[in-house]
Amino acid sequence: MSPPILTYHKICKFDVGGTWVTPLQFESHIKFLKKKGINLCTISDALKGKGTGLSFDDGYENFYTYGKDILLKYGYRATIFVIAGFIGKENNWDVNFGVKFKHLNRKQIKELADLGFEIGSHTLTHRDLTKLPENEIKKELKESKKILEDITGKEVKYLSYPFGRYNERIEEILCEEGYERGFSINPFKNGDITIGRVGVYLIDFNDFLFYKLGADGISFLEKVKSSVINYFSNLSAFYKFMLKKRKG
Repeated sequence: MSPPILTYHKICKFDVGGTWVTPLQFESHIKFLKKKGINLCTISDALKGKGTGLSFDDGYENFYTYGKDILLKYGYRATIFVIAGFIGKENNWDVNFGVKFKHLNRKQIKELADLGFEIGSHTLTHRDLTKLPENEIKKELKESKKILEDITGKEVKYLSYPFGRYNERIEEILCEEGYERGFSINPFKNGDITIGRVGVYLIDFNDFLFYKLGADGISFLEKVKSSVINYFSNLSAFYKFMLKKRKG
C-alpha cells in the first residue's frame, strides 16, 4: 500500500488561482499536524514507512522564502519537484492572469538539497507529456534529471507528471531514463510505478487537512475533491495546448 503524500504548490500572500496557501496558513497546517503526531517527511522516507510524504510541485521560489524555514522549525523535510528549464525564471509556462511567480534558482536548489530536502523532477518545461512525441518525452525526462543532478550532486529518483497526466508508455520511458517512481496529483492513480498524491489548497483548513490523513489513508471524499481540482488544472493544460496550436 502506498503511503499518503500531501502536495502543495505555492506558499504566497496572494494568487488568483486556488492552488496556493498563505504563509500563515501553511505554518498553521504544519503546527497542527505536528501536534497530532504526524511525521512529515520526504517521499523517499515515506516509501520506507517513516511517515507521511510532503511534496511541492513546480519548485517556486516562495518555498525557499516561506516554506523552508517553517519546515526546519518543526523538524520536517519535503520533496520539491523542480521544472528544470525554468530554474530562476518566471512561470511563463503557466496560464497567468497578470500574476507571475519566480522559480527557485540554482543556488537555492543546492542549499535546499544540502539541508536535507529532496529534489525531484517536474520535467524540463512542464508540458503535458501525453501530448508529446516520444523523443520529446525522453528529452523532458532525461535533460531535467541531468540538470538537477548536476546542481545537487545527488540522484534524482522521482518525477512528478505535469498536470498529473501520464500513460503506460510514459511510465516505461520513466524507468528507461533511470527514475524509480512517478507521481500524479490524482490520488486515485496508484500502481507499481506511479503513486497518486492529494493536493492541499487555500480552501483546506486544519481539520480538513487531518481528515485527509485518516486511519485508513486518504479519505474517499478528499480524493474526489483533489481529483476535481486536478481536472481544472487539466483544462489549463488544454488551454495552453490550443493556444500554441493557434499560434503555430
